[in-house]
Amino acid sequence: MLTVKEAEATLKAEGMERISVAELDRRLESIGYRRDMDSACVGPVRCMTTGVVYTGINYNPMEIDTRMSFAHFQARRDARFRELKEIRRRVFCVVRGRILTI
Repeated sequence: MLTVKEAEATLKAEGMERISVAELDRRLESIGYRRDMDSACVGPVRCMTTGVVYTGINYNPMEIDTRMSFAHFQARRDARFRELKEIRRRVFCVVRGRILTI
């Protein structure tokens, strides 16, 4: 398993951007989503593109107006959803020794 510094370097090498949690929340809110604080998953994360494993924390994005998970079958599939997919692919945060993603 990679250390947080090694995982961060790997993610940056893949073109991802490290941002603050406040910036992540701001970006999500600007497109109508928020992190579902009740859905945190903590533990080893396997990066789908490289196969590397690191310690991570993941939150499920939720629509602000409907309180529905972004993955719900009735959730929106509009331009805001497409922007959410880009955020999920392009940004991460580092919090208390873990890589935070949505």
